Amino acid sequence: MLFLDTFQYVATLKGLVYAAYPGDWSFGFVNPGPLAGEGAGPAVTVESDALLLCRWMNGGSRILVVWRSGCVELRDGTVGQPTEAWLASEPLASATPSPDGRSLLTMDQNGLAQIRALTSGAERPSLAGLHDGLASALWSSDSARVLGVFPDGRASVWNAGTGARIAKVEPRRAPQPGEDPAAAWSPDGRRFLTYLFFTQEEDVRLWDAETGEALDYLPRADSSQLWSADWSPDGRWIVVVAGDVRLVDPDSVEVVRVLDPGEVFFSPGVAFSPDGSRILIGLESGLAQIWDVTGEGPPLILPDHDGRVQFGVWSRDGQQVVTVSDDATARIWSTEDGEPICTLRGHEGPLLDARWSGDERLILTWSADHTARIWDATTGNPVVRIGEIEDGVEVADWHPVAPRVLVRTASGAWVWDVECETKALLARARDRVSRELTVEEWRLYGLPVDVSG
Repeated sequence: MLFLDTFQYVATLKGLVYAAYPGDWSFGFVNPGPLAGEGAGPAVTVESDALLLCRWMNGGSRILVVWRSGCVELRDGTVGQPTEAWLASEPLASATPSPDGRSLLTMDQNGLAQIRALTSGAERPSLAGLHDGLASALWSSDSARVLGVFPDGRASVWNAGTGARIAKVEPRRAPQPGEDPAAAWSPDGRRFLTYLFFTQEEDVRLWDAETGEALDYLPRADSSQLWSADWSPDGRWIVVVAGDVRLVDPDSVEVVRVLDPGEVFFSPGVAFSPDGSRILIGLESGLAQIWDVTGEGPPLILPDHDGRVQFGVWSRDGQQVVTVSDDATARIWSTEDGEPICTLRGHEGPLLDARWSGDERLILTWSADHTARIWDATTGNPVVRIGEIEDGVEVADWHPVAPRVLVRTASGAWVWDVECETKALLARARDRVSRELTVEEWRLYGLPVDVSG
């Protein structure tokens, strides 16, 4: 057969060597496609454009691509060609698809928000009373409503279908310099939180999403800088991160447990398990802690990193977690006893994040070293290296079903096939050529001369 080593299969056509790798580049794009702008004004014609959003849609059959110029594309998830495209009237600062995949919430450079049909760009009814720009906007989980936060701390809830304003809330005071307003929906969409990021004075507020009634203030550590407030995946708890980590019952607004890591920790490194029963805290020292939400005992300690733990990513069943660190490694742990399973070594810069594959046999990581890498989740052995990517990897994600990875940079995106099965790789290599290698060609390319089988 056409064998080079366990990670590469080769054949020739017209004197060139073609290969199929476990991490085989499939297609990419760095500018809006040829359909951009059809039916929505002039086509986008630019030599370069900044990529704002790129993600799998419709079970991986399509890719949503949004450019800062205002061009919105839906591309075929297999070959990358644009199938639908439209052009917003203004350059965009943000774009968020609805959870049901039917609408797109866009904000221009002035913060003015608009809901549009995802495939055509047709404008939905305008959000009533929206005359000022928003600081941020969030979809409810059922795609029926939009929560918008204004720079002065006000917030409103709108019906996404009619544009009618459902609720309007006022802050106790306007943000001071260095404070940023933020909000978070409850998973069931009945309530929401508002708070000032970085504040040392104001508390988190809990609101009724239907009436705008202020339900209560959430307790937090006194005079500590507020980092974040969010809900557990099941909506049973609210976590308030400010000096310590406080778990609050949203019904009684009572503190269920105060988690004090005992040292400096990284707010984005606080992550609930999928069932909401445990919470991981990543520390500056290189340790990570797993706390039981309702228990009273000490945390489970995950040691050994030599730099800050940036994030922890749980497996779907909550039995394992992968921690990523500034020390250029990721580590996989058993969450039952804290025992290490394997260490992922090979990056040459701080890790930025990680993702489990759909079957959880593989781990995808990306790093400040401008590469993404794929690892065997059982042994920690490297499987695929994707890079060097000139302007770095911003986000990477697995295809929902197929062994493919979507890698997004500031200027474009690429899709990589990461099939690792020998038969599939060999079939891919054979599809690219019209004949077998001759014995002379095997010798020319330094391949084993024994080609039997």
